Amino acid sequence: MGGSLSIVLPLPELRQREIRRSGGVCRWPGCTHPGEELAHLEHRGMGGRTSVNRPDNVAWLCRQHHHDFDGATVHPSDLEALIDDVCTETTSACVWPGCAETPVTFRQVEPGVWPLRPYCRLHAAFPNLDGPVQGRHRMIGELLRVIVTR
Repeated sequence: MGGSLSIVLPLPELRQREIRRSGGVCRWPGCTHPGEELAHLEHRGMGGRTSVNRPDNVAWLCRQHHHDFDGATVHPSDLEALIDDVCTETTSACVWPGCAETPVTFRQVEPGVWPLRPYCRLHAAFPNLDGPVQGRHRMIGELLRVIVTR
């Protein structure tokens, strides 16, 4: 596919292409449910911008994961599955894909469960689902984009 991931396609063609690419299964890591909806990682918005109708900007998701993504209300176990699928383990830099910042905090995957993951200041707050985090929706979109462009 290569560069063809950035071409703009008509929505019906884009939908069929993503269904084929996903095998009809939700693209969320660990989910085995059939996909049901085409999620735009960068939303089309009220104006319906067609420039976002690109293969690198969509994911075939089940209804629940699409709803969770759009509302940035991802369940902690689903968030961990997403992070596990795209983050690399390292002790010298933040585990976030593409981030090379020095970690300022280490967080356990679950209380009492190892290993500790290093996070920089920006990404350290993201896994905390107890309260609002500025940019959480964008960061979930970044993780999904890594998955759909593989």
